[in-house]
Amino acid sequence: MDGFTSEDIKLVSEAIGILTTLIFILKLLINSYKTSTLRKFVLDLCDLPSLIQIINKRQSKIFNEIKLQGKINTAIVDILDLAQSLYDSNGMCIKVNRKWVSITGMPESEALGNNWLLAVHPDYKDEISEKWDKMVKLKVPFEEIFIYVNRVTAENIKVKATATDVLNEENEREFILGFSVVID
Repeated sequence: MDGFTSEDIKLVSEAIGILTTLIFILKLLINSYKTSTLRKFVLDLCDLPSLIQIINKRQSKIFNEIKLQGKINTAIVDILDLAQSLYDSNGMCIKVNRKWVSITGMPESEALGNNWLLAVHPDYKDEISEKWDKMVKLKVPFEEIFIYVNRVTAENIKVKATATDVLNEENEREFILGFSVVID
C-alpha cells in the first residue's frame, strides 16, 4: 500500500471490523425476523464481496470516516436494542453495554472475567459455560438460546446469544464480540 502508514492500515482494519460487526448484526436480524421483505433487504446488505469492493475503491475516504464509523456502530447497536458484550482473546469479558446490564441486572463491573456466567440461569449455566469454553479454545461458532436471570427483578429472560471472533491483520483473534437478543 504505497503512501499509507501503519496507522492507516490499522484504521482500514478497524473499518473492516466495524463492517463485520454490522454484517453480524444484520444476520442476527435475519434470524430474529421472519418477513421475507426484511430478509431480502438484509441479505442484499450482507453481500460481503460488494462491501469489500466498495472498501477497496474508497480507502482514503474510509480513513477519514473511521472515528465516525465507531460512533455509528455503537448507535446502531443501541437503536437495535441489542445487548453487546466484548471479550478478550481468551474469552474473558472486558465490557458490556447498557442493554446487557438492563437484561441481567448485573453491573458491568461485576460481569467482567467469567463472572458474566453468574447471570445465566442455573439450569443452563454448565452447558453455556462448556460451549463458551469450546468456542474460545476451538474457535467454533457460538450461537445459543438460554435464560438470564435478572438479579434485580429475578425475572427469567430468554435470549439468543451469538459471539464471533474479530481478527487482527495477522488473521489472529483480537477479541470476541457477543450479542444477545431477547426472544419470546
